[in-house]
Amino acid sequence: MAKRFIDTEIFNDPFFMDLSKDSKIFYIYYITNCNHAGILEINERLCKFQTGIKGLQTVIKELTNRLVTVKKGLYFMPKFIDFQYPNFPNSNVRQQASAINQLEKLGLFKENKLRVSEHLTKGYEHDTVNVTDNGSVNDTVTDRQNFDNRYNDFVNEVTTFRQFATVAKEFIAYWTEPNKSNTKLKFEMEKTWDTKRRLSRWASNDFGKKKQSQAIKVPELTEAERLERLGDPVDYEALKERQSKEPRKKAIHQLKDILPK
Repeated sequence: MAKRFIDTEIFNDPFFMDLSKDSKIFYIYYITNCNHAGILEINERLCKFQTGIKGLQTVIKELTNRLVTVKKGLYFMPKFIDFQYPNFPNSNVRQQASAINQLEKLGLFKENKLRVSEHLTKGYEHDTVNVTDNGSVNDTVTDRQNFDNRYNDFVNEVTTFRQFATVAKEFIAYWTEPNKSNTKLKFEMEKTWDTKRRLSRWASNDFGKKKQSQAIKVPELTEAERLERLGDPVDYEALKERQSKEPRKKAIHQLKDILPK
């Protein structure tokens, strides 16, 4: 049975913390099932059975720049190489040579450098990986660029629906709120998302608009309470007698209305 290093601080990593439950499961599944080069050909049916994940493609998309789509069903995780082979490609780990051989076959390693950017056009829309001159992965700068690009893409998509122009500003401001680690926008943390449908519901329900203040209803006071507040003395016996006659007077008036004159 093969053994593999895993970062004991993974659950404290801001990127990992912001992932959904299913994405966390898949991430662990990936790094424990991929080969020694960080490559995994996913059998979707088997993966769903082993992990219990139903929306597998949604989960893969959520991993943004941590996963590169080499071709349909075949994926590569650059950070796996960076962690398993310190100082790649000059690591002292014995399996590095074999890993490089695997990467070269897929065109992911050329001229002693890790080359992944050319494969990103085959991946998901927002996948981005930055490779340093020595071939190691550096996604600090690219994460910020990736974040800004996703923000701009969202704004552009919203503004294409001109029928919702009156609510677009409030809609964008609400759904582009970043998380604490500034790695995801609010709309990206939703389980399902359809921009047009969300805009339609936003417009029809007047989300983002302050509701007009409703008039405060003041409870009606009894005659005794009104007299007390005015400071007049209350004759409770006389008040009781007058109130007992009111239903009788009301009934007489009602009879007068229905009886022939």
